[in-house]
Amino acid sequence: MDTLSTYAKIKTKAKPEDVEMLTSSLDGSLWVLLGVEEQTAASILWFSLPDNASADDSQIKLLTEYLRDLAEQLGLPMLFESSTEQERNWNEQWEAGIEPFQWGSFWITPPWSGQNPPQNTLPIVIHPKMSFGTGTHETTQLMLSLLETLDLEGAHGVDAGTGTGILSVAAILLGAKSMLGFDVDYWAVNNAIETVAANGVGTKCTILQGGFECLEHVNSCDIMIANIHTRVLLDGAQALVEACNSKGSLLLSGLLVSDESIVIQRYQSLGCTLRASSQQNDWLALHFDCPTK
Repeated sequence: MDTLSTYAKIKTKAKPEDVEMLTSSLDGSLWVLLGVEEQTAASILWFSLPDNASADDSQIKLLTEYLRDLAEQLGLPMLFESSTEQERNWNEQWEAGIEPFQWGSFWITPPWSGQNPPQNTLPIVIHPKMSFGTGTHETTQLMLSLLETLDLEGAHGVDAGTGTGILSVAAILLGAKSMLGFDVDYWAVNNAIETVAANGVGTKCTILQGGFECLEHVNSCDIMIANIHTRVLLDGAQALVEACNSKGSLLLSGLLVSDESIVIQRYQSLGCTLRASSQQNDWLALHFDCPTK
């Protein structure tokens, strides 16, 4: 029987921009951040922990102390509440609370729902787990809306930081011929593989575990999707652009409105042209045309 994974749940009521600054400054060699869950009055930072960690384990105490020290170094007024959750409990929580909903032409539903999708919608089945991208976060919704503006018929695409794989599935449903999705997190990769299979697009989607090294042999994608942290978008900008065709579409999100200028400057410096931007609450998505090669 597989051992259930244990996760650190760190809650903070800080401003979204402060949370973004904190997560962008994390030392990934010390702690693996799985994702940030935005709630109405707080943010939940999810970290992986050893499988034998418990509620009073020293690991979560060390993690909380590290976050407090880092916030102090950055001059961020942040307080943290810490606890642990196991994979089973997380899934039960989501299954009890998630309902199908429509976003644009998509009908996003958990597999246990008995509701029929509305006419003329594209159903996407998502089994929500720890991975980012169940369709409820603003950045995912912004990216889905941007995808609908494109002609993806026959396109070959890449989904960087794929999470649940929802954006890869959406691209295929809109006409893309193939998608390559990758994520650094093992659990996200398994979740994405499950998602593409549940939606009948497994033969058109390849899911890999890894970072930007997954792009080393990609240099001709028509659509590049990257819904990840601002710092990662900045650090990986050249790799993302180089993987695209001339005039390929590059969709970016995971960034706050306050990060807009620095991200636009970075990608324009690589020859990209800003085509469109969209905003939802404090979150932003950008659509660039890649340079001619």
